Amino acid sequence: MHIRNLDEAPSVNDYLKALEHDESSREFQAVGAGELRLTPGGLLQAGNQAYEVLDEARMDLAKLARIPAAYFEEIDPELRAINLNGRLRHFFGGDETLEIVISNDNAVHRVRRPRFGQIPASHAVEALLEGDPTTTVSNDIRVVEYERDRRLDVAVVSRALQVEPRSGDIVCGGVHLTIEENGAVQVGPESFRLVCLNGAMARVCAGGQHRLRRGHGKDSERRFMATLREFGRTAWRDWEHVKKGLDELARKPLDRSDIGHVVHGLRQSPFFISARAASRVEDQLRRNADDLTFYDLHNAITYVGTHDGEVMPQYRYRLRLGAGQLARGRVGVCHECRRLMIGGEASRN
Repeated sequence: MHIRNLDEAPSVNDYLKALEHDESSREFQAVGAGELRLTPGGLLQAGNQAYEVLDEARMDLAKLARIPAAYFEEIDPELRAINLNGRLRHFFGGDETLEIVISNDNAVHRVRRPRFGQIPASHAVEALLEGDPTTTVSNDIRVVEYERDRRLDVAVVSRALQVEPRSGDIVCGGVHLTIEENGAVQVGPESFRLVCLNGAMARVCAGGQHRLRRGHGKDSERRFMATLREFGRTAWRDWEHVKKGLDELARKPLDRSDIGHVVHGLRQSPFFISARAASRVEDQLRRNADDLTFYDLHNAITYVGTHDGEVMPQYRYRLRLGAGQLARGRVGVCHECRRLMIGGEASRN
């Protein structure tokens, strides 16, 4: 995410156009693992065709062949080809199918196991917009994209949904969408703080169901999209819980003696954040000279989860989810979701 204010984020109409263009400019091709071979010159041979390999696809190949990424990048192309070709055949044999994603310029963007049932991201975003309760036109809704490499991690944010936990500190609401590499989809309410562009998200909890997966059968896509639209409508409605929760967090004092306990909790189940990432949150929180509240904790977590490039993407994602669940609160969610509320135990003391 590289924006200085929300207005620099693309409108949802512009984002959808770019997303649809990107989806239409790539070909998904199933190839037997035995037909894939990296040449000494660095091209990927797939059957009778040879393609340029982009950085992301090269990392995919290293992961599939269980070769450390740093080592795979450092070695020369000839040794890279020897390593990959031998190990790929060892782990996949000749019959297993892999999927390569090829662009119009004849370059391979991704190499991965086939992902059955994954819907186009543009369809998912359009489905979420149908539940928007505001009267704003879609061109006034902005899209904040956190990641698109290993997962699509994106939020649609509406200025029409606002709360002001502190005077002049405006937080906008919206809906967050995650599409995992395996095709699983997760939806929930998004909160986006304008003063520092921090984002957080919770997740829709439908009787303990949090992720959507398309099933089998000719009617599976219709059923999946109908459920996705319902999850989207729920996520828009859940903004009211988040709005109330942020106000409550701003009024709830946080004793400085509890900071260590809360930060330590980040390293435990279900978060398993690294010690370095947890210390970054603590450093951010302790910069506040005034009396602390749980809103300060929320903001410290979301700042690291949104902006700190020295923290691994999966940790940043978990931090934003934990802060979002804390603001979303306990109403109507399962025990598993309550465990995701960062600092939730301290907040009940």
